Amino acid sequence: MWIKIILWFILSFFSTILYRAGGTNAFNTKFRDIGCALCVTLLLMVLGFKSILPLVFTFGLTFASLTTYFKKKGQPAKLWNWVLVGLAFGLAAFPYAFATGHWIGFAIRTIFLVFTVSIWSDKIGDVILEEAGRGFLITASVPFLLI
Repeated sequence: MWIKIILWFILSFFSTILYRAGGTNAFNTKFRDIGCALCVTLLLMVLGFKSILPLVFTFGLTFASLTTYFKKKGQPAKLWNWVLVGLAFGLAAFPYAFATGHWIGFAIRTIFLVFTVSIWSDKIGDVILEEAGRGFLITASVPFLLI
């Protein structure tokens, strides 16, 4: 149990760093897209899920959710953009929920991500903290899927 908690913390921390790194000019955006999706997928495996096909699809959908803010390039994101980002983060775990039947946890995590990502991203105002927070939330919320 303690090992899983420690790995949850480590993967959430790495996701925080990778999300932010992908938002800088020093790194390619794929650090965010691949890195955070990998953290989510690895955490699902750490928590006991081993079915390969749903993991591959969850990885792919998580990757896709990290590639957009649902806005035109160069335009500032509005609250509704962040709502869609949180929704996409949550819905990316659909293959996992379909494979396990953990629909309540899926719904809780999706609702949690819609609210926390949108509020965090709309109210913080500091790009470094905003990106780090979103990176943390997408992975740290994975244990909700066990419900």
